[in-house]
Amino acid sequence: MDDLVRFYSTLVRIDVFLVILRLFVKNKKKSFLIAIDISTFFFIISVHFHLNFIFEQSFLIFSILGLIMLMIIVYFVEYRRSKEPSKKVWWLSFLFYFASYFILTVFGIIVGMFKNT
Repeated sequence: MDDLVRFYSTLVRIDVFLVILRLFVKNKKKSFLIAIDISTFFFIISVHFHLNFIFEQSFLIFSILGLIMLMIIVYFVEYRRSKEPSKKVWWLSFLFYFASYFILTVFGIIVGMFKNT
């Protein structure tokens, strides 16, 4: 039961940020982008804890190194066209960690079922 509550509470994270931000920010697009910016940090932490639970070791240093490598690649590709490559890095990391979060959640549920049997 506790696992189900934890799973549900993390799924509604983006919705909660969107609802709260729409109360304070009138522009819907801007509130959506702010919610993505805030959620990215929580998805990075959640993926770290998922990996820690499933594989029983920390992969945080690899996540940080991956973000740095992504930042370097986007910086060199996009710097001549746009002066803000950091926003693109943050949004790309949101997409990566959002997908990783759901894949690891399903994988973690399966691993948890086999660990408990």
